[in-house]
Amino acid sequence: FELDATTIFCQNLPPITVTTYNPSGNFSYEWTDENDIVISNSPDAIISEEGTYTVIATSTDGCESFPHTIIIEPSIIASISQDDFTVVDDSSNNSITISTGNLGIGDYEFAINDSYGIYQDEPYFENLTPGIYTVFIQDKNNCGIAQIDVSIIGFPKFFTPNNDGINDTWKVLGVNENFYSTSLIYIFDRFGKLITKIDLKK
Repeated sequence: FELDATTIFCQNLPPITVTTYNPSGNFSYEWTDENDIVISNSPDAIISEEGTYTVIATSTDGCESFPHTIIIEPSIIASISQDDFTVVDDSSNNSITISTGNLGIGDYEFAINDSYGIYQDEPYFENLTPGIYTVFIQDKNNCGIAQIDVSIIGFPKFFTPNNDGINDTWKVLGVNENFYSTSLIYIFDRFGKLITKIDLKK
């Protein structure tokens, strides 16, 4: 019979089933874990943690196979917080950098604004326009996709409210009830004189 050499166990998901295949006869089986504890007497075994597992097949004539082993390697969905981001905004090259040190033991790739979009290995996005972005972090071992919103703040440097339809209004981008929910806005004239201060509370 055959057995895969390795497979992945996602620590955030239910137990997995590993199985033997292509048997050359009608066998009985015995699965043991690293502590030689029997965990199954079937062609397959339910695995709930990483480790090395061994299976031996016995023929109807009582002949035992050589032991086959499978290594169960762990992975996990990413764990992410706002502290894991470095954001450069209100600049000529707005960017988001994800710190990968606290994500977990998985093998991760990254996308923004589309969980089905193009993922990249580099935890860095640049040349971003101001706004709220959703960052998706996908475990390559199929343990899941984590997501979190990140703010890139930005605003026009001037406005001319003269009703000519050009630059009549002014708005801060990248803010909502979760990001910069309170703001102080200072408006100056072209000579640098303070005209007014607006205290915004969302």
